Amino acid sequence: MNAPLPTPPALARGTARKRRLNSLVLWLRRLHLYTGLFLVPWVCVYAVSAILFNHGTWFSERTQTELAADPGRGGWPAAASLAAASAAAVTSGQAGWTLDPEVPATCSDALLQAEAGERAFSLWVDPVSGAGTLTAGPRRERDDEEGPDLPARARLDETEALLARTEAGFVALLPEPPEEEVRVRRGPTLAYRLVGPEGQRVRVSHDLARGQVRYQAGEPSFLGVRDYVLRLHLSHGYPRDDTARWIWALGVDLLALTFLFWVLSGLVMWVQMKKLRRAGLVCLGASLASALALGLAMAFSLAR
Repeated sequence: MNAPLPTPPALARGTARKRRLNSLVLWLRRLHLYTGLFLVPWVCVYAVSAILFNHGTWFSERTQTELAADPGRGGWPAAASLAAASAAAVTSGQAGWTLDPEVPATCSDALLQAEAGERAFSLWVDPVSGAGTLTAGPRRERDDEEGPDLPARARLDETEALLARTEAGFVALLPEPPEEEVRVRRGPTLAYRLVGPEGQRVRVSHDLARGQVRYQAGEPSFLGVRDYVLRLHLSHGYPRDDTARWIWALGVDLLALTFLFWVLSGLVMWVQMKKLRRAGLVCLGASLASALALGLAMAFSLAR
């Protein structure tokens, strides 16, 4: 019986290397699969909420009507004329200021809101043409029975001193003194509940910096499914005192990292498929070109 021929060292090393590579690709495929299965609920939340953001009336009691141009609703001068009038007003008494002809003036749509009967209406309208979008939905109940009896503004005696101390602490963190006064964009907001003389319960929200006070009677109500999903999509950041939101933010980070892993593992698995390299390269090139073109177009659109 003939003895088996010995395997050359170079061939043995090549075989071992190929075996390790196949094992790595196998693990990538498994990890790609199981991370996808584990994150199915997260992906669904973001996918569904993104669709709801783009389609404001889906799964909602609201209706939306596109309105044709109507001089009765519009009739405003063109943006260039309004810009000339605005520039004359804001530069009154200061010589040397002119409109930049290289940047065309633009004017955004106006938003009007009103309530009639049992419905609440919103109108986004082009002030020049009068074309727009009319949205109608159920009125939101306003529990403000206690509003007339309680002040809409209230200043606490100690607020100014406390804000000054906080501002001084902020300035101490800066590398050099600020050029202007510190601006308090959002003050600490106090939230609590009052019980009235007749047992009525009113939730209070008090902006301590501005002194504004808002009231809402009754118990807090749960969000509808649509509003809940949209709030989930917008929730972000790691709060210091909310465990549920902290865990949600961690899940968002994990989802983002998993998206990046899917991209990398997908590229690795594609490269291993020699028959699909050319077609995949065409697809990848088309994707990069379209993403770049759309990204540049959106950059100019958002900069206006």
